[in-house]
Amino acid sequence: MLSNMEKDKKAEHEEVENLNSNLKKLNKNLRIANSFRISFLRGLVWGLGTTIGATIVAILVIAFLAASIKTVEDIPFLKDFFEQTQITKIINDSSQNSDTQPEK
Repeated sequence: MLSNMEKDKKAEHEEVENLNSNLKKLNKNLRIANSFRISFLRGLVWGLGTTIGATIVAILVIAFLAASIKTVEDIPFLKDFFEQTQITKIINDSSQNSDTQPEK
């Protein structure tokens, strides 16, 4: 029969073998997770997700602003800017010129 001391050593040996096996699996998984290809793909997915998310947020902000502001003249500082620069006259003139030009 095995003494308690021998049983403890055997249990410790099995535990150490189990830990070594788990460490080898963990090391393999970390190597795969940190590989260049996985990191590259992760970066692509992150960048694409960020771009899509930012686009959606921009669309929502623009839609909200378009629904809440009927004309540019509703915004005081833009109205003053347009009056000072006479940009509305320039826009109107250019749109009239494009309407009167003959097509080739």
